[in-house]
Amino acid sequence: AAKAGKHFEIIVLEGRPDAGGAKAAQIFVDAGIPTTVVLDSSMGYVMERVDMVLVGAEGVVENGGIVNKIGTYALGIVARELDKPLYVAAESYKFARLFPLNQRDLPDRAMG
Repeated sequence: AAKAGKHFEIIVLEGRPDAGGAKAAQIFVDAGIPTTVVLDSSMGYVMERVDMVLVGAEGVVENGGIVNKIGTYALGIVARELDKPLYVAAESYKFARLFPLNQRDLPDRAMG
């Protein structure tokens, strides 16, 4: 969109504990896109300024649920309460029928 001459600004949550959002923000800045990094805890404050919310996902299950890092659920709640559309961008290889969240979610296989 930036190459097409569209004017927009990106607000990125910092992305604790690994600062993933701050690292991603640098890519946008390097591309010449106006970008602001804010603390994760300020999502409710900055939500009034956004037109839409875009998140990634670690996995997408067949019922439409997403598996992601801590904070995405709270971000979704805030977006819904302020009538902001939320979109999930994920690569197709992340789509799965089931997504094991821990060892108990894995199917039992008889040793034989």
